Amino acid sequence: MKEVEEETIYETFIFTGIRRGEMLALKWSDIDFEKAKIRISRSLARTVKRGLF
Repeated sequence: MKEVEEETIYETFIFTGIRRGEMLALKWSDIDFEKAKIRISRSLARTVKRGLF
């Protein structure tokens, strides 16, 4: 099953041009299977927490 999930992720990247942060921020409500559309409305970004100095 994990192979199918990974293949789906890679194919989504390849065929849509979606960025990694956009893919990670997707929710099920962003996907319309009937119209075959994905709505990109947010992106996830990783930040580095730094001290004061």
